[in-house]
Amino acid sequence: MLRGMLASEHAATPHTQRADAYASDSQTTTSLTGVDMPNMLINMTTGAKDVLIIFTCEVKNNTAGDGVTVALQVDGSPVHGAEFDSATANQWGVLALSRIVTLTAGAHEIKVVWAAVTGGTAATAYRALQVIELKY
Repeated sequence: MLRGMLASEHAATPHTQRADAYASDSQTTTSLTGVDMPNMLINMTTGAKDVLIIFTCEVKNNTAGDGVTVALQVDGSPVHGAEFDSATANQWGVLALSRIVTLTAGAHEIKVVWAAVTGGTAATAYRALQVIELKY
């Protein structure tokens, strides 16, 4: 009985707020250090709560043996990252990152930075950033 009550109590609204950023335009970078990924920025004012950050994207590099690195940042500090490498030039890959971060109450900037790993031109097209403030 208790299990059913808890599930139904939280099923309708498991979060207090949610923000999304989506883009499908082609973007490139030749930077070897992290630069802002276009259109992947969310500003959110939260309580002192956990937030779930989810990011997915398609990436490639035009140079065989090179790759693309992406990182999530909260208020300018990295919280999670990943890298896609390919032995073949222009091979698309999918990166997916998720992280639960505890924030203080106030305004926060959540964004994605990216770079070419050691050279070439990194590219992205479809990408999505979601930030969900959790109730708990």
